[in-house]
Amino acid sequence: MIPNSTTILYPAAAVNRVKNQRLLIEAFALLAKDFPEWNVRLLGKDTTSYAAGCRRLIVRRGLAGRVELVGFTDDLASEYSHAAFIAFPSTLEGFPLAILEAARFGLAAVAQKSLPGVSDIVGDGETGVITESSVAAYAAGLRRMMSSGELRGRLGERARVVCASRYSRAAILSAWELLISSITNH
Repeated sequence: MIPNSTTILYPAAAVNRVKNQRLLIEAFALLAKDFPEWNVRLLGKDTTSYAAGCRRLIVRRGLAGRVELVGFTDDLASEYSHAAFIAFPSTLEGFPLAILEAARFGLAAVAQKSLPGVSDIVGDGETGVITESSVAAYAAGLRRMMSSGELRGRLGERARVVCASRYSRAAILSAWELLISSITNH
């Protein structure tokens, strides 16, 4: 994490309804005047009709130049390294891998409470911020992170430590060994 970064990153594979980038755009629109130095970078496939709708929304909300759909990148490490934190407004994820990737770089996440499995990785006030799914609630979560470099640093470092211990190679192998042992011993 760059301590003085003012970039919110959304690291996803696609810009689509399930990934819910519109929630992030609408929430950021509520905060943009209060945080003129901040911007949002949306990664992922940006050739969808949903992405076109996001571009129109960005223009309608006066966020051109502040919210950018950047498409795919081969350099995720650079994106994570230049971000202050990640926004993760997805409504459905099999496993939120991007949150773990971000944690590896010491980045906390702002995620929705309704996202299945997110509470296994993002603890509110521990490794990130969890919000309700309304625009106002998501904006409040973003504001909380944008307002405090100390909070971003503390939550990001805790996310790095927690994810490294829970999802390390050794931890995953141990979990698999326990599972296989429990199946073969019955």
